[in-house]
Amino acid sequence: MSKPNLYIFMGVSGSGKSTIAKLFAQEKALPFLDADDYHSDMAKKMMQRGEPLNELIRTTWVDRLLEAVLIQTRSGQGCCLAYSGLKAEHRKRFLTLPINVSFFNLQLSIDEATKRLNTRQGHFFPAQLINSQFDAMEPAQANENLHPINAEAPINIILETVLGLLP
Repeated sequence: MSKPNLYIFMGVSGSGKSTIAKLFAQEKALPFLDADDYHSDMAKKMMQRGEPLNELIRTTWVDRLLEAVLIQTRSGQGCCLAYSGLKAEHRKRFLTLPINVSFFNLQLSIDEATKRLNTRQGHFFPAQLINSQFDAMEPAQANENLHPINAEAPINIILETVLGLLP
């Protein structure tokens, strides 16, 4: 039996992770997980106040994400995850799971991310924190299977690009 696939759509806030991951999940008939749903109430309140998350909070958040992915893939079915993936060490933890992992790094300019965040409604992440995410984003490591994707392209082009990268 082959290992299930985990497709991680990563990038800074406002890059379109959730939008693209949901569309991809629908296209591939896979479950969708949004990492934002796994933040603690404390972490959400910190971000609402304009405070970036510290390493301890991020690590416990990643612990919850890993558990959710394991539960979701236990049946042998893959899934899609919208997750910032800022830290290489955290991304490496997903690679230790007994599944196939592919990262799609949705990249955009800081100006575009700020513009999107300023028009987004009903989300806890304020535009004033976007610089902290760009600062925290660590480059891809050699073994990560990380695909850079232009997140400023139209949504249908982004989705076609991602689908075209699959074996």
